[in-house]
Order: sequence, then C-alpha cells, then structure tokens
Amino acid sequence: MEVLVVEDDPKLRSVLSSTAEIGGFNTREAASGSEAISLVSQGVGDVVLLDLGLPDYDGRELLIVLRQLSDRPILVVSGRGSERERVEALDLGADDFIAKPFMPGELLARIRASLRRYGKPSAAAELQDLPSDTAARLPVAIGPFLMDPFDQSVSFNGGKARFSEAEYRILGVLAAASQGIVSRAELLAALYGDHAPSASKIVDVYISRIRAKLRAIPGGQNILLTVPSSGWRLLAPSEIALKAGRHE
Repeated sequence: MEVLVVEDDPKLRSVLSSTAEIGGFNTREAASGSEAISLVSQGVGDVVLLDLGLPDYDGRELLIVLRQLSDRPILVVSGRGSERERVEALDLGADDFIAKPFMPGELLARIRASLRRYGKPSAAAELQDLPSDTAARLPVAIGPFLMDPFDQSVSFNGGKARFSEAEYRILGVLAAASQGIVSRAELLAALYGDHAPSASKIVDVYISRIRAKLRAIPGGQNILLTVPSSGWRLLAPSEIALKAGRHE
C-alpha cells in the first residue's frame, strides 16, 4: 500500500514519510497543492496525508478538489488544531484529523484504521495480529535514534534513556532535522502548537535535561550542540565518530 505525503515543510515531510515506511508502506511526496492534484489524478497513493498550510492552495479548497478526484482516505495532518478547524476539515471530506505534533505510533494506527474503513488491507500484514495497543506504539527510526513512543525512550549507540513527553518531542524534532539547525521558535511550536509563546526560556531547561540523559548513553555526551543565536542541532554520525576518535 502507498501513502502520499502532501507537506511543504521538508523536515516534516521527511518525518511523515519515514514514519509511514517504518509501518510497512511505500511513500510518494508532494510539496505543493498543484503537485498533489497531479499525483492523485494519476492514481498515486492509497491514502493521503494532507497538510492544510500549503503555499499555493488554501487547504480547504485543496481538500475539496482531492475529494472530487478520488475516494481514497484523506487524513489531514495539521497544526491548526481548534475544534472549528477539525470539524470543518471533516465536513469537507477528510476521513480523520491528526494534530501536530503527533506520536508516530498514533499516525500509523490512524492510517491503518482509515484503510480498514475503506476495505483495503494494510501492506504491513504482520501488524494485524498484534494487539492494537502494541501496533500503535512501534519504535520508529528517526535520524540517529530509535524512538519508542511506548515508554518515550530513545536508543542510540547501544544505550537507552527515557524522556518526559516534552523532552521526547523536542528530541524527535531535532532528530528529524537531519543535523540541521532547529530554532527556539520551532521547538516552542513543537511543544505548544499554534499557541506557542514568541519567546521562552523553557526550551533551555528541556535542552539541559535532555543533555543530562544523553550523557548516560555511550557517545551521547556531545551529540547535542548549541548554535549561538540560531538554535540547536544534533551531530552527524561522521562527526560523532570523529569526536570519539579524538578521545581515544
């Protein structure tokens, strides 16, 4: 089965695609509404993950167009999480609404549920025999980490540490950035969505706690870097190996 990911943010598009692939699905990607319409018209995707904040289309208009083109499941994945916006999306033809930030296991469970409602078997057939609670909480590989939503733990380099919900969410955003710099505003948005404060030192507190827990994992003591006046990033595997070699 194939998932079409419609998202203009390359970082979030990568996270959505990698999560679907871990769940056993093939993926195709669209970075704009026009590209999504073209792909859906060609029959691409058994289910669509749709962001409403695209640069060339109002999300509501695009949802109507896609629904007219196809009866495949459409799951809105959006930071616009108010009740009014959820109801509006469902009334316009969406099959489900998933608010950002989301847990990977929940996203996979929602995809499988939408396919079952449409009478389409999931490609990840081995998941069907698992208890639903287990199937919805499978570990997901993001960046250098194996992130397990079941206990909000992160495995890296043979070690493992558990994190609070906020810490786990921040680390997931950093890992999904593929060593790119993540700003304070982006991390605040991951924590609070559309209601994020414009400035807050709470991120520094969480970063400090994350660093303390990473120190317990071999090679984790220097993996999270502060980039002055910009934000934070994780080291690339090659940088981690280079640091380790200098300390031998």
